[in-house]
Amino acid sequence: MNEKLFRTEILYAQQGAQFGEAVFYQPLTVRLMVSFLLLVFVGFLAFICTAEIKQTQQVRGVLTANGGEVKVYGGKSGIVTDVAVKDGDIVSAGDILATLAGTHHDQYGQRMPDQALQQTETQLNQLKHRKVVLTERFDAQLQKIRTQLLGMQNTLNLLKEEQGIRQLRVQLSEQDFQASDKLHRASTISERTFRQSASTLYQLQQQVKAGDLAIEQHRQAMAEAEQQLLIIPLLAQEEHLVLDNAISKLRARQHELHFQRSFTITATRDGIVSNFVLRVGDVVDTGEPLVTLLDPDTKLEALLYLPSRALANVGKETPVMISYDAYPYQTYGSFSAQITSVADSVMDPREFLFPVDVREPVYLVKAHIADQGPSSESTQRFRPGLQFSADIVTGEQTVWEKLTSPLRGVTRRL
Repeated sequence: MNEKLFRTEILYAQQGAQFGEAVFYQPLTVRLMVSFLLLVFVGFLAFICTAEIKQTQQVRGVLTANGGEVKVYGGKSGIVTDVAVKDGDIVSAGDILATLAGTHHDQYGQRMPDQALQQTETQLNQLKHRKVVLTERFDAQLQKIRTQLLGMQNTLNLLKEEQGIRQLRVQLSEQDFQASDKLHRASTISERTFRQSASTLYQLQQQVKAGDLAIEQHRQAMAEAEQQLLIIPLLAQEEHLVLDNAISKLRARQHELHFQRSFTITATRDGIVSNFVLRVGDVVDTGEPLVTLLDPDTKLEALLYLPSRALANVGKETPVMISYDAYPYQTYGSFSAQITSVADSVMDPREFLFPVDVREPVYLVKAHIADQGPSSESTQRFRPGLQFSADIVTGEQTVWEKLTSPLRGVTRRL
């Protein structure tokens, strides 16, 4: 039987114990290094468990003036002949910004508004002269009728006097007739004498009636003349209205031709001139914006276009960090802003025209910017239209939560 009573390892261990126990030697530097690594590991664990990092959503946006901006249009095509302002000037409503001339010419190279304007001025002068002649003509007619009325009144007075004499003669003739009638009954006078007396009375009565008729006709003629005296001013007024209407149309046409020949572009509101690039000789098309007017007291605000996936964690007073394209953050840093409002309705890029590149439905977010210009450059200032990228803080989480978030996502799906 070849099996041993004790194992070989035990025998070796007993033999070694005869010379003392084995001791591992640890130098001081090794201990310090291990302690340092242990402290670093504990600090790292504490850091990833307690340190918080911000969750952000990057969006695009643009600066705009909260006081609004007004674009001024020419309204008509023309050639710039004079420029009265420049960028940065402060203007009031009604101030002239530029002067434009019409571009229409005839086959001889002359501007068509000039020819039409000369014809219009000629027609206008003719109508004015016609109005003066018309006034003189109606005044002459009125004077003539007044003179006729005065003569007719004198004639009427004479007719009345003559009629009064006839009536006296009739009264005398009636008395003669009554006396003749008594004498005829007493057969004192002949029949012929009585008839002559009666005939004389009848003739006088007939003359009285004819006089009454003449007086009545004369009165009617005077009434007609007086009616004409009232009608003539009305006719004159009607003629004047027709001429005034024609003159008014010609003046409107004259004003339009003046506008076509040379018209001015005026400021529609008080403001600061911006985007003014017109030069003398430039051709301006209809509907082309010529200048932008900004409110002198305007403040800038940021318009951000927030995708719907980040809407839940964004509200009023949410902080925003803005990096302007014109001021690289590597040199100027980021600028703080604070959200003031979030739109309730979504904006679809298929329905709205955005000043920045937007390819999905977004919500319009407005933010107040504290800085109106880079602090390192006091002479510079932000201007409406500057585009930027903004980081909106949507939440905070620890480093450990950030590292284990994929695992939590897997856990939620299980």
